[in-house]
Amino acid sequence: MKKDMTVSATFINGRSAKEKRVDDRRKADRRAGSSPEEMHRLIHEMAIQKFELEMQNEALLQSRDELKEGLDRFTRLYDFAPIGYLTLARDNTIIEANLTGAKMLGIERSRLTGDRFGRFIAPGDRTIFNALLDRVFNLKESGCCEVLLQNENASEQPQGSHPTPNPDKATQRKIRIEAVVSDDSQECLMVISDIR
Repeated sequence: MKKDMTVSATFINGRSAKEKRVDDRRKADRRAGSSPEEMHRLIHEMAIQKFELEMQNEALLQSRDELKEGLDRFTRLYDFAPIGYLTLARDNTIIEANLTGAKMLGIERSRLTGDRFGRFIAPGDRTIFNALLDRVFNLKESGCCEVLLQNENASEQPQGSHPTPNPDKATQRKIRIEAVVSDDSQECLMVISDIR
């Protein structure tokens, strides 16, 4: 990212200096009149500027391609990791989840955003989970806990309804949650994994 900012700053600074030189030359040309030699010099200077712009454009396109490759790599790593990754707000609202996390919760990822993670925890273990969140957000310490995760049977939910765990129809599995607060202390970054 720093490389991209350097390329952009160099491009902007170089462009400003060149624009000033071109403006100065135009003013001088108006005062002195345009001779054939002066026209050739200007054409040559414009050709050099065109070449420099093409080089800058090529560098920007290469940077864009490198960023796209990096984003694709990160997306594959995040989404298809063998453990669940989730980002929670202070009120335990799910901000983001990877595909594995959504699968572990038994619900489509698109339907998780805005939902509360605590509702997927078995009622008897919610105090353990809430204590973990309290520690992470208020004490700014990383922590972990083991709880029962309660998954509803998604196939029994009516199409378009917002599922709620039903203890009679839910399956439970024990998971380990590792959590840490984000740098700005507004989000909790969580990893969830099955305990076999």
